[in-house]
Amino acid sequence: MKKTDTLPATLSALLQEYSIAEGIQMAEQQVRENPAKALCRHSLFQLLCVAGDWSRALHQLQLCARMEANYTQEARLYRELVRCEMFRHTVFSG
Repeated sequence: MKKTDTLPATLSALLQEYSIAEGIQMAEQQVRENPAKALCRHSLFQLLCVAGDWSRALHQLQLCARMEANYTQEARLYRELVRCEMFRHTVFSG
């Protein structure tokens, strides 16, 4: 992965060239470069969900909703879904 790499427009395009871990690194870099841009954080949220990193994903989603009102409805919906996944993981982990 080169420092100049940017995230492809879709997850399927990302997976053709990169691993999920590389995609997360790229998204994190974009967030570092554009911390006030909610779209970058939303991309990171999506990749963290795919990776099953629920607590970090939830944090990025909450930040998106605080930064831009148009993410509020989506944040309400996904917040509960992410919390359910966190609970499910806890139950099946023992």
